[in-house]
Amino acid sequence: MKANHRWMLVAAALTGCLSLVLLGRRTETLPAPRIPSEPARAAEDPTKIPRVLRLSPETLEFGEIALGEKKTLSVSVENPGSRPVAVLRTLFSCACLGGGMERPTIDPGQTGTLNITFTGVPGRRSYSTTVSVITDEPGACRYEVGIRGKVEQEFTLDPETLTFGTMELNDERTLETVIRRRDGRSFEIREIPSPRPEFTFTWKPLEEGKGTAYRITAKGRGLRAASVTEAATVVTDRGAPHSPQILLSLEAQGSIRCSPAVAVVRVASDGTLPPVETVLKHKEGKPLKVVSVRESRELSVRFEFGTEPDGGERVRIFFEKGIPSGAPFGEILITVAQESEPVRLPYRIEFSPARSPSRP
Repeated sequence: MKANHRWMLVAAALTGCLSLVLLGRRTETLPAPRIPSEPARAAEDPTKIPRVLRLSPETLEFGEIALGEKKTLSVSVENPGSRPVAVLRTLFSCACLGGGMERPTIDPGQTGTLNITFTGVPGRRSYSTTVSVITDEPGACRYEVGIRGKVEQEFTLDPETLTFGTMELNDERTLETVIRRRDGRSFEIREIPSPRPEFTFTWKPLEEGKGTAYRITAKGRGLRAASVTEAATVVTDRGAPHSPQILLSLEAQGSIRCSPAVAVVRVASDGTLPPVETVLKHKEGKPLKVVSVRESRELSVRFEFGTEPDGGERVRIFFEKGIPSGAPFGEILITVAQESEPVRLPYRIEFSPARSPSRP
């Protein structure tokens, strides 16, 4: 073979190899073919899931009832849905209310009955409050029934509530209220038992020699760091059923302050219970050490804490068994190494705003 023919063959071979290399590189840099795919489905928001129960009526008007009298009204609870709905709990915001569902579960297409009893208790004249119904539905599962009523009372208190406000430990404050009979007749105050050692009472006729009205002086004292709300009964010669009540409240601050002073636990629409959280600080800036945390009703809780940049202690308290039963409020007792008495943190439970589906 001639030399020029050999060079031609070599050149052709080199050209072929170079083409393969370039083709390989091009193949490597080409993007993979795009295959159309189904659009991703967004996770279903439980708060958007409609609830099905229909409550009628949504407000109960009890009118005026006598002191000590009980009156029961009913709410129709209809389930037009396709699955049974269980009523887990009925929460009453006042000691004057009681009752519950006749049957805990409402089957599809069926109607249950919620009975609510209003009792004429001493204390306030007018009541405007709510009853909450908690179900096992996903998403927002709270329904509310409005309650309105008045209590006939033989006595009037002006004012009915004495609020002492916030005070330091061992401070004292006095407030007054006037008690009268509605019919203007004379009467006698036998005693006003103190519901707690923080409160004491004295009284005297509003007008000398007449027993138609009395001025009651209440003294409140900050005996321990706590938020206190109580009711004191004014016992008269008319007997216990006719004895009105004075509502009392005060908050005494110790050397350690909680921020916030009252914790609010807002239950999520899916029933999730977030932790109670507060920051403890010494009023003089001294360092703190949290030793233990417990709930006043001995509910099962656990806690976490950490030091804040300014020296305070942030405490997070978790209810290990979910929403506590009973009243939607309570108290957390936090033991701090530097204090002989536990720091008291009141809390109340609130549910995410939710209305019945029939409401606008």
